[in-house]
Amino acid sequence: MYSNSRNPAPATLEEERAQFEALADNISQLAWMTDPQGWIYWYNRRWYEFTGTSLQQMEGWGWKAVHHPDHVSRVEEKFRAHIASGEPWEDTFPLRAADGSYRWFLSRAFPLRGQNGKIVRWFGTNTDVTEQLAAQDALRDADRRKDEFIATLAHELRNPLAPVRNAAEILARLPGQAPAAQRMSGVIGRQIAHMARLLDDLMDVARIARGKLELQQEDCDLGEIALGIVEDYRESLTSANIELVTECPAEPLPVKGDPVRLAQAIGNYLQNAARFAQGARVTVRAFADHASNEAVIAVSDAGAGISAELLPRLFDSFAQADQGLARAKGGLGLGLALTRGLAELHGGRVAAHSAGEGQGATFELRIPLDSEHEKREPQQARGAPAMRILLIEDNRDSAETLAMILQTHGHDVRVAFDGTSGIAQAQKWRPDVVISDLGLPGAVDGYSVARALRADERTADIRLLALSGYADSQAVRRSGAAGFDAHLAKPVDFDMLIDCLAGDCAAALA
Repeated sequence: MYSNSRNPAPATLEEERAQFEALADNISQLAWMTDPQGWIYWYNRRWYEFTGTSLQQMEGWGWKAVHHPDHVSRVEEKFRAHIASGEPWEDTFPLRAADGSYRWFLSRAFPLRGQNGKIVRWFGTNTDVTEQLAAQDALRDADRRKDEFIATLAHELRNPLAPVRNAAEILARLPGQAPAAQRMSGVIGRQIAHMARLLDDLMDVARIARGKLELQQEDCDLGEIALGIVEDYRESLTSANIELVTECPAEPLPVKGDPVRLAQAIGNYLQNAARFAQGARVTVRAFADHASNEAVIAVSDAGAGISAELLPRLFDSFAQADQGLARAKGGLGLGLALTRGLAELHGGRVAAHSAGEGQGATFELRIPLDSEHEKREPQQARGAPAMRILLIEDNRDSAETLAMILQTHGHDVRVAFDGTSGIAQAQKWRPDVVISDLGLPGAVDGYSVARALRADERTADIRLLALSGYADSQAVRRSGAAGFDAHLAKPVDFDMLIDCLAGDCAAALA
């Protein structure tokens, strides 16, 4: 009689069980089975080898003996709840090995049901995940150390940036400057402001990586922003033998946005045009597309063009990886991807057009027009009455340039270069305002200065302004707890400083 040798049927239930146990004994996981109430009556060989126990020790609820005492109650409570509900169970916990050490396991159990749908047993496994958890811990530790490094780096970069900004402010105030010098002062001021905001992003890099970059939005004119960033790039484009042409409407293009981020997005386009214009003309157009209710900045070049293969994925990160595609060589990728991300954060979009290789390209930034935007009246000149200001700052360039700026506003300014002499001067001179760096040399840092001045009845009511390269929310809270009225980031925003001197420190406490 013919028989199918490829699918032999077990002769008995005992043979079927023996085959199952042979399979279960040779899997990499620890395995076990329970009755419908969770009473464990079987373990595979791997379990006994790892724990060094016997069935007599482990049956029923004896498994609790090899669980870590800090976790066993939680594990049992959750396991019993799933046995009662009939829902599959999963948990992660340490188990004790035969040598007394603990290893972490991911444990899962699934109900096996009979023909009537009732649970007849549970089958569970324990998978060793010790190495995976250790790798995750190492990654978290590396991420934490990276954040600490970035915060320190941002702080160190802010320190030299502060005197540069102060010097630019002083240059802008000097009388009788040539028009070219005035333009250069404006370029320096704008670029320092951009750098300061980029350093703020370094302080919050974890949020950027998770797509949680926050914009500092305000009413602004996209055409005005485009004109400003074009002037910043004009000299570098001209030196590359590129003719730069601008076409902007007389009317404003009102949008709700972050002016620094919008300038960064347009700047990325200009950098890209400079790379591929090949000595040709670059045209920057600003206009309102009323059909789509968008303000549009279009940057066009008559250069290398874009291949049909690259065009659909031009704004993807690392699009430049395929060096065989036209225009990809040289770094198309992150800059354009960042522009797209910034546009989308503003509720806008990007687009690129090209007739093909060698036929130039046009890049568009489209931001929704702000229909509720109201024309802003020119701001009244702000200022504070002449005050006596003590500046405590160990960076002499930063201290001297900031003191000069304050003096041009009519204030009487004195400078101390460490915390100890700063406290002494404050107690003797009784200034109206103390502006103190936080990272001062020696044992008396800025926090100690604030606490000492607040504790002395002679100086308790002085307005205290913290000045620091650290500008994250934790740094602001810490300076507030020490007694400062406001926290100013380096390089200092002069408008915010004037507000604080006039008594309005709300913006500097956010």
